Amino acid sequence: MTGFFYAGLTVLLILFMFFMLPETANRSFAELDVLFEKKVSARKFHKTNVDQFSGQNTVVRADDSSDSASAGEKSVQQVRREDV
Repeated sequence: MTGFFYAGLTVLLILFMFFMLPETANRSFAELDVLFEKKVSARKFHKTNVDQFSGQNTVVRADDSSDSASAGEKSVQQVRREDV
């Protein structure tokens, strides 16, 4: 009986990890910081290009133009970085 409880809990946690945790492979810490700062969805981390060395503005480009075009969102966002 205890095994079924832990099996169910494991399935729920695997689903949570798949949908909520971002893919961080081949990303620098600075790129991850920019993506989290701009509140990019975890599912779009691997499709998003970050130009972190663009001066005062940080440019985040989403490669998935079909989703952003259908939602009426801009595919390129320029946001002024706060000086810390």
